[in-house]
Order: sequence, then C-alpha cells, then structure tokens
Amino acid sequence: MAKSSGNHCHGQRCMDAGDLAPLVTEFARHLTVLGHTSLMVSGYDAVAVTSRNG
Repeated sequence: MAKSSGNHCHGQRCMDAGDLAPLVTEFARHLTVLGHTSLMVSGYDAVAVTSRNG
C-alpha cells in the first residue's frame, strides 16, 4: 500500500515514490526547465509514482 506523505502534498493524497524518488524528481525538474506548467509536471509525477506503486 502507498504511504501518505504530508510534507509536500498540500492537503492532497500523495504516494511515496520509494527508490524511484530521485529519478521522478529529476524528471519533474527537467519538465519544468523545458517550460511545462506545474499542473502538467504534477500530472507526470503522479503517473510515475502510481506506476511504481501499482
């Protein structure tokens, strides 16, 4: 089961990316540098974490 993390979820349900966290963080940073909106980046971040936990 996914772990909740209250430190960066801003009141929303979050899942723990586990060992993939550094890769997911770097991918999100890369998308931001490319000019993607925070909404788009958070969507990709959620998919990556869901794929890991699913």
